[in-house]
Amino acid sequence: MIDNNLDFDVALYPYELVTYGETGTVFQNWMQYRLIKQYLEKMTDRQTLVVESGHPLGLFRSHEWSPRVIITNALMVGMFDNPEDCEIAEEMGVANYGQMTAGGWMYIGPQGIVHGTYNTLLNAGRLKLGTGSNEDLRAVFSCRPGSAV
Repeated sequence: MIDNNLDFDVALYPYELVTYGETGTVFQNWMQYRLIKQYLEKMTDRQTLVVESGHPLGLFRSHEWSPRVIITNALMVGMFDNPEDCEIAEEMGVANYGQMTAGGWMYIGPQGIVHGTYNTLLNAGRLKLGTGSNEDLRAVFSCRPGSAV
């Protein structure tokens, strides 16, 4: 997904790591890209890679069912949560504005948001309703009286 984000048919300015929206970047620099690619190539199914604003914080021991990667972008708190301070943090190399999908490596045309949202809602419904991982939710709603949608 990282490489797809930076594909010349998809990315807005691939050399600058910008995928869309003039400011949505995958990483702050190419060293971050290379480090994360290296981590992804060597990690096991018992490790989770933690990434903050493009910075790989490291591989951490985790359960095999845990997420393989946890990503957060441009977390600005309190009085610093404003466009001016966000820009300063980006210039200092401590935050990047990955928007919703660039920093999360999901941007594949419109599919990133649509696919991510659909799967999130589907799996939340399956978990809440106790259905199987391959079960369609339509049957659950039609046969449970009083089910709230």
